[in-house]
Amino acid sequence: MKRAALFGSLGVAAVATLTIALLHYRPPLRISKGVQGVHVDVQTLGEYPTDVAKVRLIDGSNGAVVWEVRSDAAQLSTFDLNVGENSVGPSHVAWGTFEVVVPKRAGTFTIQRGHP
Repeated sequence: MKRAALFGSLGVAAVATLTIALLHYRPPLRISKGVQGVHVDVQTLGEYPTDVAKVRLIDGSNGAVVWEVRSDAAQLSTFDLNVGENSVGPSHVAWGTFEVVVPKRAGTFTIQRGHP
């Protein structure tokens, strides 16, 4: 009886831990600096596209949103952000589409050198 109670308690603890882990799971985010900007990698296990609901780039000097895209069901693996003009559509979308929230009605957005 004690053995069954012990395994039952461990089972409940394991399920509770797994549930908490899944509810608070965030995909990996790796950012590497390059010569012209940064390479953003959100691949799960380093090779699989990840479900991404929103990407937002904020100018740290004034808090303004420079670029934002959203999706209900899209998978993204990597994308690049370079100093100067950037396409509003993220590169390397594995599946689905992103809606451009900012900037509206523009094909590009600009990242200025020296802005945090």
